[in-house]
Amino acid sequence: MTKKFRLVVSNTLGFDVVGRINEEGPRPLDVRFRVTADRIDVSEYRDVLAEGSAVTTRDFLAAHLRGWSGQRLVLDEQDQPAEYSVEALDVMLSLVGMERLILGAYLDKLAVSATPEGRAKN
Repeated sequence: MTKKFRLVVSNTLGFDVVGRINEEGPRPLDVRFRVTADRIDVSEYRDVLAEGSAVTTRDFLAAHLRGWSGQRLVLDEQDQPAEYSVEALDVMLSLVGMERLILGAYLDKLAVSATPEGRAKN
């Protein structure tokens, strides 16, 4: 008889996106918002990072991001922060570097990492 196993982690994860947008004037615009996304497994992770992958960063993010909070970059018709949608994501991703910023934050949070206590023991 074959045993079935499962991981005891959520299928979703949340992470902060933190960056800076340079603008004309004395101060850059600091950006910080929270994103909710699907957790992917290692095979999909490898496929996405494979050289020559047919999946674009935009398509990957659109397929796996599920929501955001605290973002103030994309406004709706009433000049309110836009709720998450693929269309709103596309507007956000029109900023050069935003794809890389979001993907980097996602992959950093996705990976298993050592705790500070574990690193101190090494």
